[in-house]
Amino acid sequence: MTSESKLSPPQIGTMDYAHAVGRSAFGAIPIAGQAAVEIFNALLIPPAEKRRSQWMESVNLAIQELQKKDDKLWDIP
Repeated sequence: MTSESKLSPPQIGTMDYAHAVGRSAFGAIPIAGQAAVEIFNALLIPPAEKRRSQWMESVNLAIQELQKKDDKLWDIP
């Protein structure tokens, strides 16, 4: 995986659709559906959210590396 692809925003995948189907199934439960959806989301982090967090961390690390390089560039002995 190149650094360019690591910094590209995550795309929707099969597990995102499966998570949405699960949420919909719990949401269809009469009376307790909304509570079931909230419990489902608390127990299983949506795949897109997990990938988004990982992506934000990789972008953050890349920015930190650039800042270090910039500091070294302007560091005059």
